[in-house]
Formats: sequence, structure tokens, C-alpha cells
Amino acid sequence: MDNLDEKLKITRSTKVGEVIDYAVRVYEKHKPNDLTEERIREYAGNVWKHSKSVHYYLDELGISIKNFKEQYEIETPHDLAGEGNKLEWEVMRGFIYTEKEKEKDSKKKKIFKKSLKKHRIQMHHKMWNNRNSPEEWLKYGAIDAVCSLLENRTYQGGVHDWKEIQEIISSNPELGYRKKKKMLEAVDEMKKVTPLLKNLEIWISSLLQGDHKNSEENNNNSN
Repeated sequence: MDNLDEKLKITRSTKVGEVIDYAVRVYEKHKPNDLTEERIREYAGNVWKHSKSVHYYLDELGISIKNFKEQYEIETPHDLAGEGNKLEWEVMRGFIYTEKEKEKDSKKKKIFKKSLKKHRIQMHHKMWNNRNSPEEWLKYGAIDAVCSLLENRTYQGGVHDWKEIQEIISSNPELGYRKKKKMLEAVDEMKKVTPLLKNLEIWISSLLQGDHKNSEENNNNSN
């Protein structure tokens, strides 16, 4: 990881501004000519929001990986800690590129694939892709994947409402039976604990995007 400031220890109480400032410092260290500070700020803010969202649902649904003490301490908060986290430059750089950029530039596509491979070493991804993983990890992975579909990610067609998410999961040929089952179960449980205003926000965002959605997008590109 780019340890620019040993005093910065990201925890679940770390504010979004601190995460963004850290990401900007990492960016300034490398200063690529194909990315702007504005995009770094937007990316870091979205990563923080996703992390908060995943932990909200894990807490509300009583799902915990604290029994796996070492990995829990290393990789909490979600996506913001541990090797392969989304603030590491090797991960961040590739994840910021848009689908169009990757399609038009083979070099950027290669960088993205390298970033994806690096991020996938995180335990929650390893466990999600292992059919023999403990139940807690499978539920964790399902919530992570569903949360990504609730967010405005262009490679997935933007924000989706609960019904659309269920349809995407059910029709995605890249998801096996086990993952589909876990994700559909997660949707049912997550709906119950989502605040009314948040549900309204999801519905409105989904409605406004309308035809811009593409339910055939890969729903687990990076999470």
C-alpha cells in the first residue's frame, strides 16, 4: 500500500474527507497524465460510500466475520484496508478508467485487469468465489455484490431498484446457482432493513436513468 502517512489509520469512523485527501496524496505521488484529481476525488468518495453501505447491511442483518479475527482486523473497513484495497495505487488507477476508455485503449484495459487481479486478493473476494466458504463469508460477498448494484456504477448501467436487481441476478449466466441463491436471499433481507427514504432515493434514481440501464452488464465487475 502507498503508506504516505503512517498516522492515517483508516477505521470505520474515518470521514469521507480523510479518505479523499489520502487518495489525492497517492495520486499526486504518481501523477499520471491520463487521470485528473477530480476523478480521484469522485472515485475515493464512492469507495467510502460503498464501504459504509456494506457495513450498514452487515450490521443490520447481524452478519459478522469477527470470528475470523486476523482477516477481520486486517480488512476492515471493507475495501479500504488490507492488501489489495481500493486506495492502493495499483488498484485505484485501473478502477477509475471508464468502460469506453478501456474499450478504446488496450493499455488502459490491461491496467484495469491488473488492478482487478490485485483487488481480488482481498479475503472477501476469495471467500465469495469459494463454494466451501463459511456461511458468514458467503453472506458478506452477496451483500457486497448487491450493494454495487444499488450504486451509480456506469459499467453496470447505474442505480437499480430491488426488482431490477432480482432480474439481473436471475438472468446473469456468469453467476452460478450458489451465488444467485445467496444474492437473492440477500436482496430479500436487505430490503427489510433499508430506510424508507433510501428506498425512495433508489427508486427515483432508477426511474430517472430509464433506458440507460443494461441489465446484461456483468454485475460483479469489481465490487
